[in-house]
Amino acid sequence: MAAAVVLAAVARVLRGDPRLLRSCTQTRQDGYARFRKMFANQPDLLDLLEPDAVPASVTVVPKNQADTEGFAEQLRVQFPAARKVSDDTDFRSRITGPGYRDPTCPPSGEHSR
Repeated sequence: MAAAVVLAAVARVLRGDPRLLRSCTQTRQDGYARFRKMFANQPDLLDLLEPDAVPASVTVVPKNQADTEGFAEQLRVQFPAARKVSDDTDFRSRITGPGYRDPTCPPSGEHSR
């Protein structure tokens, strides 16, 4: 439960960040479900992942799309306790293919609960 509290606190801070277009959180359970949906046509890959291997995360969409790695570095400084802060724009497009619309962070920002 501690992870959920930290995730909520980070989301509150980011929600008011003027550098962002939007942000949203993803619990471990939500991340696992999303992974299973993304790779539903690859059962061998699905068999390799245990539900507790997917971390909770916060997805952010910065206003300045030109320097996403610079923005990631700013977030590393702002949230030093985060295990990982990364710019995964290229990674996501490589594994999902062109034209994939990532539903992780909807246009309105945080998912309705």
